[in-house]
Amino acid sequence: MSFLVSFVYLVVGVLNGAPGVAVIQVLFIYVLSPLFWFFVIYGALKLYGEVKIARLFSFLAVLCVISVAVFFALFINFGPDSVSMFKENANVNVKEGYSGATMHVYGSLIFITGAFFAASDTIPKRSTRFFILLSLLVCALTSGRSALMLAAPVGLLIFFVISKGFSPKKVFHGFIIIALLSFFLIYIMGVFFERDVLRIISLFLEEMGEGGGGARVGQSLALWDGVAVNSGIGSGHGVGVDYIRSYEFPWRYEVVWLATIYRVGFFGAFIYFLPFLIYFLLFFRRFIKGEVGSVDRFFFGGFLCVFLASTTNPYIEAFSCQWMYILPVVLLFDKLRIGRSERNAIG
Repeated sequence: MSFLVSFVYLVVGVLNGAPGVAVIQVLFIYVLSPLFWFFVIYGALKLYGEVKIARLFSFLAVLCVISVAVFFALFINFGPDSVSMFKENANVNVKEGYSGATMHVYGSLIFITGAFFAASDTIPKRSTRFFILLSLLVCALTSGRSALMLAAPVGLLIFFVISKGFSPKKVFHGFIIIALLSFFLIYIMGVFFERDVLRIISLFLEEMGEGGGGARVGQSLALWDGVAVNSGIGSGHGVGVDYIRSYEFPWRYEVVWLATIYRVGFFGAFIYFLPFLIYFLLFFRRFIKGEVGSVDRFFFGGFLCVFLASTTNPYIEAFSCQWMYILPVVLLFDKLRIGRSERNAIG
């Protein structure tokens, strides 16, 4: 159904003047790339299983953290040319106690941070667990990326609410641990890195209150106007509005879901959203039945964080980030499929 929507609105887009490069991008982003990730993830699941895949993220988290540390060290000491391998036109802002940077790895870190804060118990060794959580928190606070900073509290909320044995006492102990960790982090960041954590958090809250920044607000207003003009039916893929965010690709925007409604209409956007909606409903049904384990919580935590991030970031349209949206859905659907098969065999 999603592919059908893509093909239909690709034709509509061409009729409305979509350029040839947009046609190629849409075919790759909405058809070929999801298929590729589906087969890769499903193959990995059959070879290794979901537990090994979850534990692999411990190694990936450490690699991500190291890459961020190396990026900052090289940029500050040797300039932007030294980090061209990480990102073109890279930038780091470390003025007046603030810290922010542009790195592709931050997209993946949203999933990883949300996943580990939602289910740190997937890491058997406590010292390793503490190191990874603290490192991810430092990466989030020094990134300047609102979606990444939001991933840690969202993940913690999932841990407190969805993990087994939920109780007020558990929540109280959890907040005590978080408070101690926060004071420790503020001290480390202030003394050793000269970063003002409270100012970073204040700027983060200010940006959240402004709806993600002025650029995103401008995009949203222009796209809502476009939706009104096409009566919510859709103007086609590859077609933009008067507000231009990227002169190279003027039909692409950061507020992806609103842009999707403009491109394919409310019904087409619902079809795109349907697999995620089914995933949410099935997950919560399993939660109500008491069938959610730490691995389920791990992938749900990562998924929820990147899904929230997709409202103000184009990660879902990036080949290198689409795995974050497909992986949890495939794992849960396959688990339910196996469960049905076993019940049918017993019956």
